[in-house]
Amino acid sequence: MSTTRDYNSPIRDEAKHNTRRQILQAVVTLLEGGIGAVTVPAVAEEAGVSLATVYRHFATKHAMIDALPSFLSEQLGLGNRPLPTTVDELATMVYELYADMEAKEPLVRGALMSELASDLRQQARPQRRQLIEALLPTTLTDDDRRLLANTLLVLSSSAAVRAYKDYLGISWAEAAANAAWAIRMLARAIPLVSEEPPHDHPADPA
Repeated sequence: MSTTRDYNSPIRDEAKHNTRRQILQAVVTLLEGGIGAVTVPAVAEEAGVSLATVYRHFATKHAMIDALPSFLSEQLGLGNRPLPTTVDELATMVYELYADMEAKEPLVRGALMSELASDLRQQARPQRRQLIEALLPTTLTDDDRRLLANTLLVLSSSAAVRAYKDYLGISWAEAAANAAWAIRMLARAIPLVSEEPPHDHPADPA
């Protein structure tokens, strides 16, 4: 009879989780040089761990890339944010989310500037559009609804906040305040009352 016992050590699990985060942070940092800069040896060196350690957590480079969205979501606290049910709440969410990047800019800068971010945005865009359209009243014409959804989609994206920041040379928090102000002005111009709350987070952290 085997005397081997399987058990979970909280300390061991926490150390494993921390190493995984360390590896993914290295991926984010390397992304500043483009997706081509992300190799398993480069990640191991940047993270300060061995190749074997990287491979214990991620079998391939693609596995590391696939893990980035949930990693960034965890680091930015997206799962803890209340879902917006009105356009005004969307503006508040945009301000809070992107103002947080002021302190966490080193974490997200590489991911935001990489070609990976563009791919992730394109994948998420249809769902984000659907969620934003859920905030709009059915009394709008089809054209007004489409144009307004387009505008809110852009204003609530990281691309808009980054444009404010890069073009005007202002901080993430100031850029977020500008984007939130523009969203609120639209909300005042048209009575925007959500009939049904969205079921997911429409912001774009990447």
